[in-house]
Amino acid sequence: MVNPLVLRGWRMYTSLVTDTVPIYPLAVHLGHSLFCIASFRQWRQGQTKEEPSWMHNLVCSYFCFGFGGSSSADYIINSNTPMNLMSSRDIGVYWFLCYLAVYWSPFDIVYRLIAWPKNPVRIIIRGLESIDVMTTCTARVDKAMVFLPLSRAAPFLAGFITWVTGSFFRTMEYRGRIDQQIEVQDPPPKLWFATPGLYGGVSRGIIFTLAYYWFGKLLRGGLFADRVRLWCTTIFVVAETLDELVPSFDPFAMLSALTRGLLTGLARTLWLGRYSHAKKIDVDSKKALGSRLRRAPENEEKSE
Repeated sequence: MVNPLVLRGWRMYTSLVTDTVPIYPLAVHLGHSLFCIASFRQWRQGQTKEEPSWMHNLVCSYFCFGFGGSSSADYIINSNTPMNLMSSRDIGVYWFLCYLAVYWSPFDIVYRLIAWPKNPVRIIIRGLESIDVMTTCTARVDKAMVFLPLSRAAPFLAGFITWVTGSFFRTMEYRGRIDQQIEVQDPPPKLWFATPGLYGGVSRGIIFTLAYYWFGKLLRGGLFADRVRLWCTTIFVVAETLDELVPSFDPFAMLSALTRGLLTGLARTLWLGRYSHAKKIDVDSKKALGSRLRRAPENEEKSE
């Protein structure tokens, strides 16, 4: 027999995930905005000789951690769509209020609670942020299938963009203040396609976007879309909670390492990609060595 409180909590959670796509509940909106602004402040803190202006923090946090991915995806899907900051009645107002809370709260209490690892407030806000991340991705997949029905790649690209575009804005922000750096970041932020391997945002974006697109939208004409969105969100929330409580445990990094090892082994066996060039160089060097060894006795006879 399941505890009634657990059932009630699960129903509240499922309704929150279901409602996030059409109406964007206030709890998810505030959780996302607070966590993103606090993440920007934590990432940016102590990197420059002078404290940046309040306008810099307000605007750059919006694109680097907040709504840069969803705004970029909306523009790529339909360039006539206004940015969500302009089209939404609430996004701009709530973002500004959350900025005031993170940067100007009495005794800095809001930022301290969000930045303090493993405390309940941070875990709850990070969970709401995880719901926003996943529902934003799935909503852009749905939108691409409506606006670009003939393209099979558009839904995946639209969902994937929401995961990785923030790295573009962070790189631009970093390069824009490079002369003000106290010390160079180690390592400095890179664009997602310039980062070796499948780091967190890329691997998670590929896994969850493909899972929702294939099993939620393509399988039986989208019959299981709501169910797949719910379970993808739940898995992601659990993974983010585990990452908060046990930072060394990252199942997506493990899955990426396993996949990369299998593909690397396959490439070495079949001489694919850079391994084909390495094999060719190795074969050419062996041929050159063999020809030199064959010519060595002839040279000795001539010298005698």
